[in-house]
Amino acid sequence: MVNDYMIFPYVKNKLIYDNGASLKNKGVDFQRERLKCHLQKYYRRNQNCEGYVLQIDFSKFFDNIRHK
Repeated sequence: MVNDYMIFPYVKNKLIYDNGASLKNKGVDFQRERLKCHLQKYYRRNQNCEGYVLQIDFSKFFDNIRHK
């Protein structure tokens, strides 16, 4: 609750537009469209499909953070 009303409004404006992590109206469809947009932009700029995509899954990332 504190996060929704106090922290999030402050942090929200500092996030990049493409960040869809747990944000309202930015689910799977939003992320899919953003990926499509970036791939099309890459193709227009380079006139080819040669390139790389890096996919990373930080599994149990927060489990590894030191907690007090």
